[in-house]
Amino acid sequence: NYFLIKKKTKGMAETILLAKNNLPMDKPTIVSSCDISFIINYKKFYKLLKKKPDGIIFTWRNYPFADESPNSHAYVKVKNGIVTSISEKKTISKHPNNDFAVTGIFYFKNIRLLIDCIEHMMKNKITVNNEYYVATSMDKMLQEKLKIYNFEVTQFISWSLPEHLKTYNYWSKIF
Repeated sequence: NYFLIKKKTKGMAETILLAKNNLPMDKPTIVSSCDISFIINYKKFYKLLKKKPDGIIFTWRNYPFADESPNSHAYVKVKNGIVTSISEKKTISKHPNNDFAVTGIFYFKNIRLLIDCIEHMMKNKITVNNEYYVATSMDKMLQEKLKIYNFEVTQFISWSLPEHLKTYNYWSKIF
């Protein structure tokens, strides 16, 4: 289901809370930023879902524009396909283009877990640059030893900057 929110918020996490009373708490969910496009391998994704993950963070590597502003992304450290740490708006190595950067797409085994993570983050005023981020909220899951899997997307396109959208629109007319 999609909900139209007409209130200004400081980001995706706050927006999700505005809709919480209209959401089916026991259903799995995927939340996504609105300024991206992506392609995934669905067979690989459905295979991952069979492992019954508590969460999934969709990531990408080697994105051409990542070098322009590496600290405008979140990154995850991964061991054997499982996320071990999350870093919001701060690189995790000297070569961020090789690291798993967060796309802004997240899976939660149920909406109740998503809401719990966001409310915990907001109650404890856990912000980055005075904003609440869904990736940061998932730190609570890591502390509770819940399994968050990394899922690398096949293709990722960001429209987060006006020049990126302009470039995308140009090439989409050609192809």
